[in-house]
Amino acid sequence: MKLKVFEYFGLQNLTSGWKAFLVLVSGLAITAILTNLIYHNKEREAREELASISMEIGLKIDARLHAHAIMLRAGAAHFAASDTVTREDWNNFMKRSRLDINLPGIQGVGYSEIIPPDELQEHIRQVRQEGFPDYTVFPEGDRELYTTIVYLEPFSGRNLRAFGYDMYSDPIRRRAMEVSRDNDLAILSGKVGLVQETDEDVQAGTLMYAPYYDPDMPANTVEERREAIRGWVYSPYRMRDLMRGILGQFDEENQDRVRLQIFDNSIIDTALLYDSQLNSSSEIVNTSMRSTISPVEFNGTKWWLVFTQSRDRAFFSINVLTVLISGIIISVLMYLLSLSYFKIRRRSNQIKDQNEELQKLNATKDKFFSIIAHDLKSPFNSIIGFSKILIDQTQQKKYDSVERYADIIHQSSNVAMELLTNLMEWSQSQTGRIEFNPEKFDLVNLVREVELLFTELASYKSVEIRKETPESLVVFADYEMVGTILRNLVSNAVKFTKPGGNIIISARKESHEIVVSVADTGIGISNDNIGKLFRLDESYSTKGTQNEKGTGLGLILCREFVDKHGGKIWVKSFDKDLNDIKSPGSTFYFTLPFENKTVKKRAVN
Repeated sequence: MKLKVFEYFGLQNLTSGWKAFLVLVSGLAITAILTNLIYHNKEREAREELASISMEIGLKIDARLHAHAIMLRAGAAHFAASDTVTREDWNNFMKRSRLDINLPGIQGVGYSEIIPPDELQEHIRQVRQEGFPDYTVFPEGDRELYTTIVYLEPFSGRNLRAFGYDMYSDPIRRRAMEVSRDNDLAILSGKVGLVQETDEDVQAGTLMYAPYYDPDMPANTVEERREAIRGWVYSPYRMRDLMRGILGQFDEENQDRVRLQIFDNSIIDTALLYDSQLNSSSEIVNTSMRSTISPVEFNGTKWWLVFTQSRDRAFFSINVLTVLISGIIISVLMYLLSLSYFKIRRRSNQIKDQNEELQKLNATKDKFFSIIAHDLKSPFNSIIGFSKILIDQTQQKKYDSVERYADIIHQSSNVAMELLTNLMEWSQSQTGRIEFNPEKFDLVNLVREVELLFTELASYKSVEIRKETPESLVVFADYEMVGTILRNLVSNAVKFTKPGGNIIISARKESHEIVVSVADTGIGISNDNIGKLFRLDESYSTKGTQNEKGTGLGLILCREFVDKHGGKIWVKSFDKDLNDIKSPGSTFYFTLPFENKTVKKRAVN
């Protein structure tokens, strides 16, 4: 990483250049540290301020909800203390409560009465006689129980739309009413759309219910409360109106202010009850915002208060900006004064290094191609020479040696073909024309394919091929490249194993990689020749146990493909020159990365 940074600024391998660069970095670092200290100090103050605001608002909302509960409890007590509560009585009770002053922001306070199905028509007739000829209970339909809003103050405007509404017909409202009834508590409902809503200024809504029981019946247990329930004193809330009543002008759309969002039970878009900045992004919390989340719990209902504030504020004073800008300018000027000199020296060294590297590469490639040319010349000389002998023998009608000469030509052609194929794949790899496409697959399937491919050839030499692998072994690698590696290694193992020998293909997981090996009981490789196996500038190729010829390029290709996977390849072998017979044969190893996830299955060809 350090070298790449220096290369970017043109200072690698230059001690004096490093010093100049360090002066620049040091100046910028000191400036950054001072700036960072001030920023974090301001950020800490802003977070503390946000936490204080969230606590204050949470306490305000909690206090208001409990105040509403007390007010609804007072309404229920008013019903319990009176033999009959008329519409006028309820109106006077609400006027004396001065809700517009004491509890601003609520939509109203009403009473929902339980009506048994057999008394529904009589109830509708009585209300109509009070001067409401269009009154009815809605929504229509047969139900086991009806609850109708009979009183609601103020009885004007939007609230007229709720007169006669059966709140028990709505699942969300009914759930809150049932919990309130069974526990004798003031309970908030979930998020709803109030029947008071019109097409203008639509707001999310919620309701609070307090139960009213028959005062002449016991209400100590859930069963007794269900028998004694007569209705609910309730209050509907339009959330923006309610929050404006609690918080004043907190919902002013100003990006420098704190944004408050209130969610019912879960912090998801569909549970949003209130947003103080409706025109802002709908994203709840993001990394560019400082935020804090606090709950408000009320009798089993939890509201999540999410406070966010933009970080885009002026944190820096004039003095800090002066130091920041001055430090940057001075550091850059000092750097630029020395940079021109270092550039010239750097380019000179670059040209020199590149020339040396090119010369080394050219020498290696020249030697490699001379080796390839020599290796190609040998099989073609055999083909040309023995084909001429074959023609002469045919013309002289001497057929005894035809088959032997044809077999020699065939073997030489195969050697040439194998060399050309490996050379083509190697050249494609060097020029980037072979795409590296790693994927997840089961290595055991590929091992099985390679085993099947060489079974017939191995049987011809009386060589047994076995695999020692788990049932499944997932790797993340290029399927075709790994196949080429395995085919080259197994082909060599068959070539250099004597009749009656064994070849073992194994794979196992070690730490964070897969280790694959191909072991044979063949003729082995001397220690001197092991160092030549994977080098371009060295030629190492010997005949097999039945005079099969090799190309010397297959292992180079294997190394190229293993390198592309970030793995390594090596060999262990006994040295026949030292009479090492404790571990006969050779074992080639290479490593691959692995994955533990589900693999894409491949059919065995």
